[in-house]
Amino acid sequence: MGEISVWGWGRLSASFASVNPIEISIPEKSIGMFIGRRDSLIWTNTHIFSWGEDIVTAQEHLSPSKIPNINEKPSMVLSQNSIIILLTNDGQVYKYENYEPSILYFSEKIKSLSCGSEHILALDINGKVYSWGNSTKGQLGQGSNAIGVCTSPRLVLSEGKFIEISCGYNHCMALDELGRVFTWGSGADGRLGHDNSQDHYEPNLIESLNSKFIVHLACGYLHSSVISNTGELLTFGFNGYGQLGLGNLEAKFTPSIVSSLIGRRVLDMCCGAFHTVCICENGEIYSMGMGIRGQLGTGNNTNTSLPEKSQLLVSNLTHEYAKLYCGSESTFLMTSGKCDLGLPSRPTITESQDLSLLSESTQGGFRPSNLPPKNPAEAAHHKRLVADQARMYLDRIREREKNIQKDNERKIIREAEIREMMKTWENDVLPYWDKKKRSKQVEKLIRRGLPPKVRGEVWLRLVGNPMGITQDFFIINVNKAQKLHEALEIGDGEALGKEGSLKFIKQDISRTFHQMGYFREGSPLNQQLRDLLEAFTLCRPDIGYVQGMSYIAGMLLLNLEPYKAFLMLMNIIGSPLLIPFYRLDQVGITRRCQLFKLLLRYNLPEICEHFENEGVKPAMFLIEWFLTLYSRSLNQDVVSRIWDLFFYQGPLVLYQAGVAILKILGSGIMNEDLAGIMGLLSQINNFCVNGDVLIEAIDSIRIPEWIVQEVGYMAEENL
Repeated sequence: MGEISVWGWGRLSASFASVNPIEISIPEKSIGMFIGRRDSLIWTNTHIFSWGEDIVTAQEHLSPSKIPNINEKPSMVLSQNSIIILLTNDGQVYKYENYEPSILYFSEKIKSLSCGSEHILALDINGKVYSWGNSTKGQLGQGSNAIGVCTSPRLVLSEGKFIEISCGYNHCMALDELGRVFTWGSGADGRLGHDNSQDHYEPNLIESLNSKFIVHLACGYLHSSVISNTGELLTFGFNGYGQLGLGNLEAKFTPSIVSSLIGRRVLDMCCGAFHTVCICENGEIYSMGMGIRGQLGTGNNTNTSLPEKSQLLVSNLTHEYAKLYCGSESTFLMTSGKCDLGLPSRPTITESQDLSLLSESTQGGFRPSNLPPKNPAEAAHHKRLVADQARMYLDRIREREKNIQKDNERKIIREAEIREMMKTWENDVLPYWDKKKRSKQVEKLIRRGLPPKVRGEVWLRLVGNPMGITQDFFIINVNKAQKLHEALEIGDGEALGKEGSLKFIKQDISRTFHQMGYFREGSPLNQQLRDLLEAFTLCRPDIGYVQGMSYIAGMLLLNLEPYKAFLMLMNIIGSPLLIPFYRLDQVGITRRCQLFKLLLRYNLPEICEHFENEGVKPAMFLIEWFLTLYSRSLNQDVVSRIWDLFFYQGPLVLYQAGVAILKILGSGIMNEDLAGIMGLLSQINNFCVNGDVLIEAIDSIRIPEWIVQEVGYMAEENL
């Protein structure tokens, strides 16, 4: 071992731009890594190296610092709440608190450790598992009576001999020598694999895996993954970002085969907070799930619900050649030699795989043929569950019909209101724009929502053309981009910088508002969107094309002709408060996320505190919201209302909108743990369906003067 590459966002990456792998430099050959929420460690035969929690660096290569005053030779190390737990080569476990060691006593030598949010597991040489820490969800596995905090290691209630352990945020997995998987702790979203969401206070066998022989397992924050001896990857649990690799965002309550990887034989796998990465027998690395911080290693920062090929290729792979490690928002590869760096391929799996493979029949939701039939009592119990679910489904249908009727009534009222507003805009406002643009009348009209017929024209008048961009300039760049795009397709132009990001545009366009079909292949808007984005990429080579831009450009094309949409896109991306998100500037993004957190604490202190307690950081959701100006997360009508205010009042509206969305989620989000919070935030379109309600919530968000001043300072710095 020794060579380490890293990609993704996090304390171990050089910058937010590390969507491409970079190399970590340490003075000795490394033998292991631990990537924690606060501290991350690499160890050699003689020393431990660490990164602190708040390091921000612009260095090309990372240089971790040596931890002083630790004399034991490490076999394995982890860190939890700034306390280091060290396993020595002879099986002893030491706890270092403020660099002061104390020994943890076990009846047998320990060979492995794993830690979750507030609990730790240890595996001894005889296959027994020990646990200590917090057990609010049963994650210690010591029974329902062992709720609370356990300060010293105690035996987990289980039989058999275990060979591997793994901890999630508040759930655990263990693999025994017979290839069976046991899980315990929080069962929310099916992460325990028992076909329900119940918490389990001691290890329980995953029965649906009885037909498999499992050889490796790993926990993410809220999801779980296992590999069978035939090289199948199976996943289950929370799937809000596609981390299960099943082609959708639905949680899975039993282990489901990642069909897209069938035939590739997965050898190793690891899980980050909301992403999954694996190495296949041919040395290819595939990633799935949250990718907005570049942690998938595909060369871009977008989420994916199907496995996509990462840039690194491990040549001459053997079972000991390479090892994957995941941080919450980053990925690491430790190898015994150099890796090949190739270009990402999007999409990689779906070109030859039929999506019909992802049907329920292949997802493990059946009883294996080699098992006896269920006993009558169990069958009757399941029948009652199905009946209860059917009743709940009918209740939801009736409620949805009522909501549809109410929506239709609101639409009729809204259409009548728009007709009246159209008369005002055409007769009283637009002919006298220079005089009335800042009047109370215009402000009131904008707050009520611009009629679609005049929306684009009003947006354009509000933004203006400070750059003096002409239509000829736009056409010249469209033609130039087309020639460059043709060169890229035949392989000429690989030496280009960010202009080379043109290659991703065509593939991303079809994903833009795909549910509405506006930009599907062959449609007029498809070519217009491609021309618009390629022209921008040529005009701003310092930025290039970034995933998320297609949504903004698409919204503009739905309201404006291509040249005018290009003019506005140039101004939006170049906005001082937004440009760090497109330049992938970690320092600038961090400052803006901190500003959002301050505004959230000022207006909704309880939600802010709840987020801190559950480990939810603004960057987990705010980056995508700002990169797309909410156009990917909310429906077109609601997004248009936000944009109306954004162009009229300025960028602070984007901060207010984010806090307002959390206010609308309200008490619902306060009752959720990390899994529930991230689930709600990935589905805000289901809650923010009424533009009037959202605008009212935005108006209620107070902005203190010192935040206004800070925004002014940041704007001046980026001019």
